[in-house]
Amino acid sequence: MSDKKDKDHRLKVKPYRATLQAKIDDGELELVSPLSSQREACKAMGASSAYLQSKPHEAFRMLQKEGTVTVEDLLHHLELLETTGISGIEDLWERRQLSSDTRRNSKPGRMRDFFLAPSVDQVALETRASSLATRSIKTDSKRAALELSIKCMDLTTLEGADTREKVSSLCRKAIRPDATNSSVPSVAAVCVYPEMVEHAAEFVAGTSVKVASVAGAFPSGLSNLNVRLSDIADAVSRGADEIDIVLNRSAFLTGKYVQAADEISAAKEACGEAHLKVILETGEIGGYDQIRRASELAMHAGADFIKTSTGKISKASTLPVVLCMAEAIRDHADRTGQIVGLKAAGGIRTAKQAWHYLVVIGETLGQEWLTPDMFRIGASSLLNDVLQQLGKIETGRYFGPNYVTVD
Repeated sequence: MSDKKDKDHRLKVKPYRATLQAKIDDGELELVSPLSSQREACKAMGASSAYLQSKPHEAFRMLQKEGTVTVEDLLHHLELLETTGISGIEDLWERRQLSSDTRRNSKPGRMRDFFLAPSVDQVALETRASSLATRSIKTDSKRAALELSIKCMDLTTLEGADTREKVSSLCRKAIRPDATNSSVPSVAAVCVYPEMVEHAAEFVAGTSVKVASVAGAFPSGLSNLNVRLSDIADAVSRGADEIDIVLNRSAFLTGKYVQAADEISAAKEACGEAHLKVILETGEIGGYDQIRRASELAMHAGADFIKTSTGKISKASTLPVVLCMAEAIRDHADRTGQIVGLKAAGGIRTAKQAWHYLVVIGETLGQEWLTPDMFRIGASSLLNDVLQQLGKIETGRYFGPNYVTVD
């Protein structure tokens, strides 16, 4: 389809989609109502009886030949045409195949289709993120912001040279970040490989610090699914409170959304009582539209948290990326009532950067998300800079890095 024809068709389909949506909103039509013929479908959207005979509707006509279509199928088809100019039989048919596991966190008949995540306005998103980064925190609020940053931190060691002693040292710092000041709060969690979970769980027992573990073929997520699920179950059995897995980017980037979602649902089941964080690896999956789509997919599939990155690639967390994910979480909560947390990880090294993320979360999602249960910051060198800033508030002097312990 030429660019001009594509644009013309998008404009033409818009009023029909709006008419259909209005009838749904008014209760005149239900999403699950069958449409037994093309004539009935045209009537539902206020179009002429010949409207569905044109080429752009070929995929919808093919779907009708496969069996009964519903109002929801028609709405999906029109939304695809309006947003992309193309309606594919693969999208329409694959949508029907969503497993019950993938649907379970959504209200019956009102599932937001992650195949149709809204397009993101890049200029507006980046402008807003830049604007939020100019917000200043006054002296009287600075201590509270610094302490909140610490409470929301995950201290991480994910190296091949990790030992019990190294994990114990990390846990000690997680519980008591400043050995000279007991008023400094503990961090939210320590994150380790499954093999180190038992050591970490033993060390933090009786404290508020949780144990998180990467699992499921981290950081690629490309081993056999049963192997990944066994890895998750093993980490939980060792004492992990939280499991961090990666989105199957291979499936996602090739449009196998149902597969990617079902794998997350299976991982959620393998987690049992443990919370599931799904890492999108935003530096690898494309632009903001893809980040938005991946966020919605992970939330619908059962993620308790969505997370920016593994920290294993150079492209890490940025304010616009976190803002994009936060807006997806906000909209998902509005639609479904499901509350999902967010973790920003990778490249956050200074207290000032941490404040910026707190502002983005607070302004976009509200105070409810400004807790360790709903927001996390992946920290490596960040904690020491925050401790130095706290020291300056208390003493009026800025202590160098030699005055804090090395992670």
